[in-house]
Amino acid sequence: MNYPRQRGVALVFVLMLTTVAGLVVFTSLNSSATQERMAGNFQKNLNAEWQAERATFESFNRLNALVRENPTATESELLEMAAFSREGSGARQFSSSAEWHGDQLDLASSGQRYDDALAKRKARLRLVSAQG
Repeated sequence: MNYPRQRGVALVFVLMLTTVAGLVVFTSLNSSATQERMAGNFQKNLNAEWQAERATFESFNRLNALVRENPTATESELLEMAAFSREGSGARQFSSSAEWHGDQLDLASSGQRYDDALAKRKARLRLVSAQG
């Protein structure tokens, strides 16, 4: 049998298709990895925000408990009760600090998840007497 001279066009065509398919696969893998990292960072930031909120609410609850036990608590006792720091599991930590401004107590709370996710919250509480 005598075959006509083959030029290898099919081979070049298949190699080009394989190269294009490989580029598409690698591009989609890179995009997936980027999206996974973005989702992880979003989750860490969300956890840090939750920790900051938790610190604010814990300060508020601690202050309420102190005022219920001791309605004549001094400003320094209230400040001492509102300020705290706690480190939890999984590199979670939160803290709160407080300052007086007239009859209002300013709480500054922060929450952290690992080293790269930090959130801060501020709240202003007004001291109201039981009579008014």
